[in-house]
Amino acid sequence: MNCARAREQLEWYALGGLPAPVEAEVSDHVAACPDCRAVCEDYREMIAGLREAADWAEPRPAFQAATRSLVRAQVRSARRRVWARRVGMALGAAAATVLLAVSIGYLARGRPDRPAGPPVVQMASAEQWRVDGAMVVPTSSAGGVIVRGGRMYFARRDGARSHVAAVSATTGRPVWRAQQETLGYLAADEGGVYTLARGPGRTVDLIALDSATGHVLWRFSPGVGPGLEGPCRPVPLAQGRICWTAGHTVHVLDATTGDVVWRRSYSDEGRPSFAAALGAHVYVASPAALYCLSGESGEGVWRLDVGAGETSSSRPLLTLGGGRGFVASPTFGRSSRLVCVDLANRRVLWSRTIPRPRHLLATEDVLYLRGPKVLALDAASGTPRWTRVAPGCSPMTADDGLLHLVDATDTGRLVALDRHTGREAWEILGIRSCDAFVRAGDVGLIKTADGVVHAFALRTP
Repeated sequence: MNCARAREQLEWYALGGLPAPVEAEVSDHVAACPDCRAVCEDYREMIAGLREAADWAEPRPAFQAATRSLVRAQVRSARRRVWARRVGMALGAAAATVLLAVSIGYLARGRPDRPAGPPVVQMASAEQWRVDGAMVVPTSSAGGVIVRGGRMYFARRDGARSHVAAVSATTGRPVWRAQQETLGYLAADEGGVYTLARGPGRTVDLIALDSATGHVLWRFSPGVGPGLEGPCRPVPLAQGRICWTAGHTVHVLDATTGDVVWRRSYSDEGRPSFAAALGAHVYVASPAALYCLSGESGEGVWRLDVGAGETSSSRPLLTLGGGRGFVASPTFGRSSRLVCVDLANRRVLWSRTIPRPRHLLATEDVLYLRGPKVLALDAASGTPRWTRVAPGCSPMTADDGLLHLVDATDTGRLVALDRHTGREAWEILGIRSCDAFVRAGDVGLIKTADGVVHAFALRTP
């Protein structure tokens, strides 16, 4: 069986609806063909999500009977034709799709998205203050809000240009506005605020601003453009250093002077991930491997093959937590290969194929993945702990036993979920955002899609 023929059967194969001889042929092909296997995994994940959503549905008996009658009528009609088998399968698939779509519509109109349990507590919150005019770049970290030392830093629009601004994180009062134009992608440490700016030609530079005044301290020009995926946000390191991935190269600079301490290129292996730091080491994932580098010198400590064996224009995702590294490497289609690595012993603990995630977040014991749904995996074994349908593009953040994210359903809402069970702790309705929720003491900050940063008091009844 060739790929074209196998692709015609994969939906039914994933549903378990093929005749035994055909199923055996498809199974043999999928086992030997990584591309078709990846597509099949996509279908299986999609079907699992639909079935999971339907687990809470209780359609009326009349609805079920009418739908089954429609399916039977379509299949009987198709079987009367000369090309009965192929059309019958196509109409059966179409009818199954209609059934799923109508069922999901039924759920969206009136069914809860999880079984009855302890009542969801509406957070007793009131907007403390707001700031208008923040940069908005959907599905990008360019416009992200950061908090450091009692101040909130963000990129503020000024006509067609944007500038870094600092306000009090508790009151919203302005502190300073930088003169230097910015592309966003902010980071901060004790001494400075770091942002990206346009360089010569179509290149992108890294700039350091004085956290007290907003004045430019130094500028670093690697001479490369932003690439198709956009630039990376800089990452502050220990010992007064800043790490920035530009193009295929990881640069570590002195945070005080902007001088290059070391650099490491991965031009032969595709675009590297954002760098992540743990202790004295810096970790970077290429499409082929996970690298552990000395934070002091940039020398390679070890390299471990974790890639999917395929090239992709998308960067791998990397996150660290609980002494483990998690790498999601894009594969064929819309899938990724997720690998968990024991960093101390340099060995793979587990791996699995997943729908391509937007964001990974690791804690001591759980890995959270954000895609069309939120999936919580046991960090040690990779087994699912809970899952929740929550469409949206915001990154996840975690603190005080809660997982925060924006659910784009209906008018949108900011929700806090119990990290261990996935149950809602509180929600704020009417929030639409692709940016992360940030906490500053008893104040929660979220920038919405209209460029407004809202500050809410975090109080529970």
